[in-house]
Amino acid sequence: MFKGPDPEPADPPTPAEKEKDSKEAKEPRDAPVLRRPRPEQHPDGKIKESKRHWVRVLKVIDGVTFSLDNLHVVRLIGVARPKPFADKKYKEFFEEVTTPAVRQIVEGKRVFLMRDKAIKGRDGRAVIYMFLDDKTMLNATLIQKGYGRLSREVPFKFQDEFRLWEQDAQSIGLGYWGPDDD
Repeated sequence: MFKGPDPEPADPPTPAEKEKDSKEAKEPRDAPVLRRPRPEQHPDGKIKESKRHWVRVLKVIDGVTFSLDNLHVVRLIGVARPKPFADKKYKEFFEEVTTPAVRQIVEGKRVFLMRDKAIKGRDGRAVIYMFLDDKTMLNATLIQKGYGRLSREVPFKFQDEFRLWEQDAQSIGLGYWGPDDD
């Protein structure tokens, strides 16, 4: 869980303590926790549209692109799609493992969407965080389990956490980062 600053200020760290802290490896944070959206009230009394809402996934187009019941097509923010002529191993893993797994998890089910500051990706599609019924963020799970690689297409709120989770999955050898079967 994200932790805020201590309520009481402590003595400033010594230069030796600063150096020690900078050398220590950072621990990855827990996945973001979904909180209930609260409609924001404008001064004129109208309720502002929330950046989060429930929808049903009609179709998983690929492991990170979805067709929704509100007729929108969206992509997960922070998870890279394989490029057509780039990493063949990632493309095969994504098509054979990631896409069927995501299809099994979300297709036909209700999910909760949340936008970030970056509203659209380079392809013009809306980029979102997708939460499941159990409040698990699908974007984070794909990175943590090695089912996807970090996308650097647009900056996003949890980019540092995603980077740490990808490094953990890579060092442990999860999913795509595991040993080759060749």
